[in-house]
Amino acid sequence: HIGGVIKVLLYLATKGREFAIRFTKERIDGLHSTDKRQYLYDTKYPQLGLTVQPSGAKSFFVRVTIQGVTKRVGIENGRFPGMTPEIARKKAAEILALVARDENPIVRRRRKKLADITLRDALNVYLDSKRTRKGLELKDKTKTDYRNAMHESFKDYLDKPLHSVTESVLRKRHKVRSKQSKARFDNAIRVLKALFNWMNKVYLKGSYPVNPTDMMADEGLRYKPDRKSKYIYRELMPDWFDAIEQQAPRVREYFEFVLLTGCRAGEAAFLEWQDIDLRSKVFSLLDTKNRRDVELPIPEYLLPRLKRRKKAKGRVFDITVSGSKSKDHGGVKFTYARYERKAIETACDFSFTIHSLRNTFLTVGNDLAPARTLKALVNHISADVTDGYIDVGMDKMRAAQAEINREILNQAKRYKAKLLTVVK
Repeated sequence: HIGGVIKVLLYLATKGREFAIRFTKERIDGLHSTDKRQYLYDTKYPQLGLTVQPSGAKSFFVRVTIQGVTKRVGIENGRFPGMTPEIARKKAAEILALVARDENPIVRRRRKKLADITLRDALNVYLDSKRTRKGLELKDKTKTDYRNAMHESFKDYLDKPLHSVTESVLRKRHKVRSKQSKARFDNAIRVLKALFNWMNKVYLKGSYPVNPTDMMADEGLRYKPDRKSKYIYRELMPDWFDAIEQQAPRVREYFEFVLLTGCRAGEAAFLEWQDIDLRSKVFSLLDTKNRRDVELPIPEYLLPRLKRRKKAKGRVFDITVSGSKSKDHGGVKFTYARYERKAIETACDFSFTIHSLRNTFLTVGNDLAPARTLKALVNHISADVTDGYIDVGMDKMRAAQAEINREILNQAKRYKAKLLTVVK
């Protein structure tokens, strides 16, 4: 008894250094916290330890060696006095038995937690907790896109455990979904891959054995879309303009607007008349991809057409369809003029994407406008800190846009170079 008291006194004198005493309820009750975390070990069962937090909380752990590394493994529900020393010794023996069988108790515990996590739970946690590189939450549209992708391809697994989405499930789902839409299923796989990686890194601490989506690429099951032109080549520009002029005005002007402003496809599609000031010849984009509101010049080539069909409200380019299945943008499902683009591709005999038009504006502008002005026109955020202090005025942007438009229209043979007037 005297020896035990001496050990306790020595322990208290060390204030936080590891020490050993015989674990009993009375002795543990008598331990006081300090300003540092303290670790004690049981003289009766040396691998069993007790942590005393500065707050006074006390909990049991087991000291084990896994793959050559010694670490402390907390005992589940091991808070004292809820767990007594006698029960803690039994729990410690169970954990040490796992280690003796080459099982990792930490991984085992995390996998047990995984069994209770559904795909829906994991998706919600991911979308609520995931942050961009700048520490910002994901945009609402991004969250909706991710949920739609999971609902479309894995609706029947949303309320099943996450680990039930296995490689076998993905192979079977691929056979079915690839017949319906390869691109959309591949998008769901991309979301699922990110979800598994994030859960494994943040929530499961690397204990998930393998990401089941990895085998999709290994077995050649990922969708590879046909290669499309990154921009419209000079030689193809006349044919492209000939093709879009066969489309309805609402579609033609949308494609021309994206090409002549360098605007993002979605930002142009949801542009409303209230965002356009035809008198000042500017349009406004609100809550853009980089989370800024911007004001940009309207191309002179499009002004007469926009003035002719100016409305008090509504969308400028009517290329959307109502759809109850989509909750994006107030119940409107945006097609990105997909079907019209296919018709244009057939007419001009080459493939392109809506983003190709933005790239074309940037490619032509690279030779005609200062880099800062060009970035301002297409609403790019520069990595150069100095650029953040420089305000590119509307006059500079308008002049640069006019030069870029002039070159594009010259390539398309839509510009009378001698008269310097745009063909209406």
